[in-house]
Amino acid sequence: METYIRLRLRGSDFFGSLPEDELHRLARVAFARELRRGEVLFRQGDPCAAIYWQDTGRTQLVRTGADGTEVILRTVRPGDIFAEGALFDQRGYPATARAVTPGRVVGIQRNDLLALLSIPSFRDAFLALLMRRLHYLAALVEIRSSVKVESRLAHFLAEQYGRATNIQVELTKKDVAGAIGVTPETLSRVLRKLTRNHLLAWRRRSITIAPRFWRQYLRPED
Repeated sequence: METYIRLRLRGSDFFGSLPEDELHRLARVAFARELRRGEVLFRQGDPCAAIYWQDTGRTQLVRTGADGTEVILRTVRPGDIFAEGALFDQRGYPATARAVTPGRVVGIQRNDLLALLSIPSFRDAFLALLMRRLHYLAALVEIRSSVKVESRLAHFLAEQYGRATNIQVELTKKDVAGAIGVTPETLSRVLRKLTRNHLLAWRRRSITIAPRFWRQYLRPED
């Protein structure tokens, strides 16, 4: 399993740039866990015991307010890390992690990772990765809060599946609506408009996308 984890981490966007020695150190303490659809990995308020990397499938991070309302903070795709705040925040996980498709995550216990961070070469490489990650998440927050629904949808689909013309999607429309911060009804209205304009058609688990959809709703630098 250690070899499998090392090879998978080597191919990831986040861990792939770690030097080989540091990647070996990480793989030796990592563990894999299979998740069923709907299974909870950790709950909001649980002690921050580990950080995770999504190997296969997708996981949603959901925060529950005092009134019981759930807000989807993020949909984690393969290659993403999440719960990295476990390194620095001992107040408990700020959200619940729930699998929205079957999948596998790779975890690193907080204590094991803190021990690795005592090695200067690992610490410098890992903190550089975290800083790049923070810039990426800040950009996502800006997109979600400042652009119209069509652009939010375009960014989400491009991030999760790439700029393809045909996407096989495992997520429901309700899942996607939550991920881009709108109600299912709002997303349905936008999808009907896009269909009328021959930009996008969502039928069951298949989304057909016209190239001009990407040109119209994604900025050139995205």
